[in-house]
Amino acid sequence: MSTDKHNLAPTHKPCRIGDQLRQANWVSRFQIKQALTEQKRAPEKLGRILKKLGFLPESTNSLSSASKQVKSAPLGERLLRSGWITQDELNSALQEQYETEEELGSLLVRKGCLAPHQLEQALTELLLERTQRHRQKLGCILLQTQQISHWQLDKALSQQQRKEPLGQILLRLNWLCPQKLAQALRLQKKLLRSAAAAFLGSSLLLACQPPTVPLQFADAGNLNAPPVYQVQSQANLNGAFKTLSVKEAADHDVKIRIYQNGSKVIENVPFFRQGRDNTCGQAVVAMVTNFWGMKTTYQNLVDKENPLNLATSAGMLSSSFRAKGLAAQDFRRGDLTNILDEINKGRPTPVLLDFGNIQSAHYVVVVGYNMKKGTFIMHDSLEGPYVEMDQMAFLKMWENKSVRNILPVGADNYQRLMFRVFHPEQNG
Repeated sequence: MSTDKHNLAPTHKPCRIGDQLRQANWVSRFQIKQALTEQKRAPEKLGRILKKLGFLPESTNSLSSASKQVKSAPLGERLLRSGWITQDELNSALQEQYETEEELGSLLVRKGCLAPHQLEQALTELLLERTQRHRQKLGCILLQTQQISHWQLDKALSQQQRKEPLGQILLRLNWLCPQKLAQALRLQKKLLRSAAAAFLGSSLLLACQPPTVPLQFADAGNLNAPPVYQVQSQANLNGAFKTLSVKEAADHDVKIRIYQNGSKVIENVPFFRQGRDNTCGQAVVAMVTNFWGMKTTYQNLVDKENPLNLATSAGMLSSSFRAKGLAAQDFRRGDLTNILDEINKGRPTPVLLDFGNIQSAHYVVVVGYNMKKGTFIMHDSLEGPYVEMDQMAFLKMWENKSVRNILPVGADNYQRLMFRVFHPEQNG
């Protein structure tokens, strides 16, 4: 029986200690080369040379720890179990990682095998397994996600004289970029929340099956006046009511109802109710994707994209929309005109609102507005469909100051955050 060598990942081969240390991110390729050069001059075990050069800590258990880390290959195994990558994709990525030293997760994202939100989810789950319900220090997170080596961490900590934050030291030494630091801080924050949830019981979401609430215009919340609506097309219609020009996507009739009280509401936007948890992002994705004809359920999205009940970042939300075949882009510093323009085009518009603190940042879907009353009309997965909110209150909450105050990097990305989501066959 013949064996195809190209289908074997590097980790399937017996690893020498140098390879094990590299793959476990204890040392770099250049440090290994320097140690091997020294070994030619004075024959000695590689591990001892690395310690003498200061590239490894003096503790004798570090080498066995590295070996265990390589053998477990936790990230690749978790991604395989989740069904997010195939064995062939993992083997190919491991081969490339062996040659380039690029971290596995980033490599898979760059190759298009993995979405950024899937990588962040997998890293969070891996770290949760190791936290054992205690606070995970930033240095440990950076090590376990292979952003820095043990040698770099030791050097950075040795420079921490005046209580300078570790992240700032690593940035100053050019050993870490701001984006990777921000990701590590997000993971640390998620771990703190999830550890508390785990203490109360990790099966919180397993029994959660919120119902799907179908759209019922006969019971449209605050909109009690008899509706008068126009079917919008590319032509401007004339009549007793102002009409909107809406370009239709193929096989999808976009209609806007214009009520006698001045409310204008996109018709047939499904509503999904969430539990009292961190799954508003998945509820928003369910509403918008079903509106555009991509069938999915809220519970299915929670199971696949947020099983640990974590907060959903803007990038993760956009990636989720795109993964379902929609055109999606998140925008910062939106304004009133931007939202009105999206509604007038017949596009339900997700936004992030600040309800008072970091734990209360909440995604909703704007489905209409009433300029006479000065209100926006929203699907709020906690409160219900067709919730009206004063535009001045909306604009204040849209600033998302609570979120921005705790982010060291990229805080302004959440100022007046909105999402443009539409069918790819509809003109942007």
